[in-house]
Amino acid sequence: MPMSSGSDAFYLRQATVADLTAIMDIERQAFISQIQESEDTFRERIIAFSTGFLILEDRSQDVAVPAGYFSSEIWHELAEATSSFKLGHSALQSHDGSGTVLYISSMALSNRYRGHGLGRMLFIRSCTQVLDCCPQISLLQLLVNTEWKKAQAIYRSAGFRETARLSGFFSTATPEYTTDGIVMSCSRKAFL
Repeated sequence: MPMSSGSDAFYLRQATVADLTAIMDIERQAFISQIQESEDTFRERIIAFSTGFLILEDRSQDVAVPAGYFSSEIWHELAEATSSFKLGHSALQSHDGSGTVLYISSMALSNRYRGHGLGRMLFIRSCTQVLDCCPQISLLQLLVNTEWKKAQAIYRSAGFRETARLSGFFSTATPEYTTDGIVMSCSRKAFL
């Protein structure tokens, strides 16, 4: 799916296991080591639901450059318990193709693409693409760190609202300090 932001040309496509090196590079740029997902976790996500794992490519150069990724799964029901949001959870076990909840497990941009409105574009276009492919989805859900104000603004602008808080969910670079997680949800009808 072609996209444009300013003069740069961006394209959204399904991820493959061949993208894992680029995905891990973006993951290391976007998140501190204490909350980074592993390569095996991303491999499982691609295998479990390739339709919901998308790569944003910058095609304004001679060679396409991965600028970001969007990862999701379909769950049978809305997650309520903290255990549902475990870092590194098995997508092969949690993904249910006939489920009605789109769980957005991760999204990130490479450092050089931040601050240009691409995060919102990646999120909106990715959610839209997955919803177009999966008409049974009635709800969207995600978990965001209380410290990530720009991400929260993107999600709120798309219709997401806070539905729960998970106290001390996220580790930080300081072992004795944690931050809360905010569970946000949006109905398909309320999305955008």
